[in-house]
Amino acid sequence: MSDSEATSPGFPFIVELTQKMDKEIKVLGLMRATLKDRYEMIPMKIKNN
Repeated sequence: MSDSEATSPGFPFIVELTQKMDKEIKVLGLMRATLKDRYEMIPMKIKNN
């Protein structure tokens, strides 16, 4: 999953993932592009309903 719209550094955003059927969602990490071909991990919080 990716978003082509720019976000400001430090600006929080929310991504909501909904499980379909009996498929488990595993999030291994979130990354942001720092250069055209370089990515860095960003912190995330997981909220279970």
